[in-house]
Amino acid sequence: MARRTKRLAAIACAVAALALMAGCMPKGAAVGDTQNNGAYEHNHNENTGARLDVAVIGSPHGGADELVMRSLATKEFKASYTDVQQYSADPQRAADFARQAVNEAVSRHPKVIVISGLTFHDDESQWNTALANARNVGIPVVLLNPTDVPGDTKLFAATFVVNDRMMDAQPMGEALQSVIFDHPHEREIFVSTRS
Repeated sequence: MARRTKRLAAIACAVAALALMAGCMPKGAAVGDTQNNGAYEHNHNENTGARLDVAVIGSPHGGADELVMRSLATKEFKASYTDVQQYSADPQRAADFARQAVNEAVSRHPKVIVISGLTFHDDESQWNTALANARNVGIPVVLLNPTDVPGDTKLFAATFVVNDRMMDAQPMGEALQSVIFDHPHEREIFVSTRS
């Protein structure tokens, strides 16, 4: 009898945990992917003065990483950076290191994960697993200047393309807040790193 009670309690706990996790991810869309003003729900509380934790996974080739980090050095954001440039000569090691960094970021539970300049199609199944980990706990993912994107669009909220020359490019911080707070935004956003 006691064994059966323990088993039922364990099943009930597992069902409750799955229900909680299911509440973190929207059905049929990426976390933070709100394309319209209509039926979207806020999955994250509006900022109450606390700095927003942003995990930036760098590009193997650098690119806009330094500009992005400078644009996030404000009172609104607390950005951490994982440097992947050390593996620029070995794309496989760079991808492995970046996926590991995504998984480590998930364990810290930032408000958003930004992945810079990586390619996803070469080992898409491994990327799908890492990105699904973020989705499953309700962390939106933004792809910054991606070479390509995963086939499963539920795994990332938006792509940001840095273009500091465009007059109507959205400021980086503003665009990130749109994703974090589930405000309506385009799937591809041209962003500026200028203040």
